[in-house]
Amino acid sequence: MAFTPWKCRINVNGKEHVIIATLLVDTVYCESFEFKNESEEPSVSGSVTVLWDYNKAFDGNLPFKVCRCDLDSSCIACT
Repeated sequence: MAFTPWKCRINVNGKEHVIIATLLVDTVYCESFEFKNESEEPSVSGSVTVLWDYNKAFDGNLPFKVCRCDLDSSCIACT
């Protein structure tokens, strides 16, 4: 499994992006990807799923939130 192609599938605001990832020791690192909340909502939710062997997903995903600091100054990413 160490030499299989690794990817990260990122879902945010209803859009899906697949980016290259790298396995180092026991941690998967996704390539840099810029998120922007261009909606009128103070935040939008998203998730990251790790893919291996082209399209096999590990169980579960990692949720995240993208804030608009002009609409939600209490968001932890804005402080």
